[in-house]
Amino acid sequence: MEFWNAPSRRKCGQWSLVIIVVAIGLSSLQAVDAGLGEWRLVTKNAGISAMHAAVAPVLGTVVLLHQTKTGPSNITFPDGRCRNITYDLLLKTVCYVHSVILDPTSEVVRPIMVMTDTQGSSGQFLGEGSLSQTGGDLEGKKRTSNLSTKCYTTVAQRRYCDWVEGGNGTDLLEQRWYFTNQLLPDGRQIIVGGRQTYTLENYPHTLHRQLYIFANRDSILYDYNQNVVVRKFDKIPDNPRNYPSGSSSVMLPLVYNDNFKKVEILVCGGAATGSVGKNEGQMECSTSLMETMPMPRCMGDMVILPNLNVMLINGVKRDYQGWKSGSETILNPVLYNPRKVAGNRFTVLNPTQTPRVYHSTANLLTDGSIMVAGSNTHQYRSFQSMKSNVDFPTELSVKAFMPPYAENKPNSGGRPVIISVNATNVKYRATIESSTGPSPPSPFSPPPMRTVSNPDSFVFTMTSSFWSSHLFSFGQRVVTLNPLNITTQPESRMENGRWVNARTVQLRIPSHYTVLPRTYYMLWVVKNGNPSSSCAWIRIR
Repeated sequence: MEFWNAPSRRKCGQWSLVIIVVAIGLSSLQAVDAGLGEWRLVTKNAGISAMHAAVAPVLGTVVLLHQTKTGPSNITFPDGRCRNITYDLLLKTVCYVHSVILDPTSEVVRPIMVMTDTQGSSGQFLGEGSLSQTGGDLEGKKRTSNLSTKCYTTVAQRRYCDWVEGGNGTDLLEQRWYFTNQLLPDGRQIIVGGRQTYTLENYPHTLHRQLYIFANRDSILYDYNQNVVVRKFDKIPDNPRNYPSGSSSVMLPLVYNDNFKKVEILVCGGAATGSVGKNEGQMECSTSLMETMPMPRCMGDMVILPNLNVMLINGVKRDYQGWKSGSETILNPVLYNPRKVAGNRFTVLNPTQTPRVYHSTANLLTDGSIMVAGSNTHQYRSFQSMKSNVDFPTELSVKAFMPPYAENKPNSGGRPVIISVNATNVKYRATIESSTGPSPPSPFSPPPMRTVSNPDSFVFTMTSSFWSSHLFSFGQRVVTLNPLNITTQPESRMENGRWVNARTVQLRIPSHYTVLPRTYYMLWVVKNGNPSSSCAWIRIR
């Protein structure tokens, strides 16, 4: 690990910030650990190539979108309807589908109408659970759309249940294409930058809090109420990380143990050097650290898992973002464990057979697996076989990768089951109670290994559902909850179809909306490193 421009060690302020940058050389490849993780095919053909993806609250279906200007998709509306808009700059009438709702368990797809081009747009789930989409390309650069919670189903509707484009007063103040979007604690979105746009705005439009913003090699702490830059952080080394360099970044989990004071930003990959970095610090000081990845990665996605690890997935080893610009695809996901010592934090996992390059997505599903979709490196769609090392075909398939977690390790006890949660709509500072049990035995597999009676370790996490697009996961956040009381009854089990001695825990919701902005979250019980077999949806109000 390499430190650069690190300030002298001194007592810092209340909040801390860490930026970790991980660097990579082509000679540092590691052998694949056999048997780590499992891939499954969700669907061979989702109808569209997903440029954007988001997992819908409660139902767990996935909203997929692609741009409207790249020619025919592979799906049309059952009733033959078309999109007709006079202000479209290229195509006034389009009869192909460019957005769908996908059920990742049944493969069922329901087409939905989207009016304007969403390429380079962003989005967030709002407090009541609806999905807000902002900006885009051409006539869509100032447009906004909303998808109601009623439309997340894949069941055919008597009435159309589509994206609803905003009316008068809902357009953005500036044109936004390839920009950043973050959900604020008060439920609004702050929209920053874009191609040839150097301003920011709140949406909906209403104008003490601070926002960390990273671009290329520079990062700042910005007070969006006072409209001032509070401080500038040191530059990270190596090349710029933004488009077309193609790095990705996440904020590592916020933990209750330090009252959510320490903030760590992990920046991974990018063109040329493919470095990963981590910035940690506080209001008065920061520390930047360098680590080495097992392989270069450009155009990769990063997803934080329920057990607090980070998954790096998708991408290429060489070149950069753009049409036919990336080569040597990376088929192996890589796991990053921030709690291990530097040098031992990365694990190379089992490869996929499907390249995911430019315009790919990655989302956490409700069973703890990661769904990957999309991949289109053409200005228009092309389903022909590769003619060169950068000419990847437009990808319509969707796959899911189940990380190894710890279920196959001795004494882990397998993945627990969330039996019940006493409240699913909660306020800040509230206490909720959850009951959990072990995984039911399967007739097709041996029971989880458990040879000694060491005390179980538990972590309780809440993960947001984010908008995945162009290497970034807008709104991604993971927070641990404070367990006030965990029962120590004998091992829970099922008898005659009912749970006996189910373990219960009381969990404290954080007291402030800067930790958990108002929206929906997935609640997980993590036992000995194994997240529950499925999550419970909790709405923070």
